[in-house]
Amino acid sequence: MKKKVNITYIKHDINSRDDEGMLTIRARFGMEGYRIFWALIEMMRAKETLSLKYPPSIGISHSLGVDEAKMKQLVDLCLSEKLFASNGESFWSERLQKDVEKSEKTSSARSESGKKGGINSGESRLKKKQNEANASQMPSKSEANSKQNEAVKLREVKKIIPPP
Repeated sequence: MKKKVNITYIKHDINSRDDEGMLTIRARFGMEGYRIFWALIEMMRAKETLSLKYPPSIGISHSLGVDEAKMKQLVDLCLSEKLFASNGESFWSERLQKDVEKSEKTSSARSESGKKGGINSGESRLKKKQNEANASQMPSKSEANSKQNEAVKLREVKKIIPPP
């Protein structure tokens, strides 16, 4: 079964533009480098592998409106500044991978907690129904006392009037 990728959110630190590695990217490529970096992070997050092919494809370059050579230069600078990591076939953000792993663990823990809560709630409702059913089958205290009093009266009557 293919794992569903939640692509609704990525962590974006408010001061990321002032990160030392990002300052180098901005010095070389301006704010366009910053924009491309975050666009690549978004693309990685949308992939199940959380990575992109290295070197970047012409399709990625074209989709971001960037020359292919410039895209490769930017990715290589991100690699040298340790903003990205690579195995020679793909590149990724280790920070993004850690954030996604943490998010998935939290989501999984919440899901398990919800399932346990649902099971406990169901068991509690079932016990309550069973107790109500048992209570309706058993005579109430007043009914039991009434029947006991009738039996005592019957014995007293039998003492007074012996059977024939």
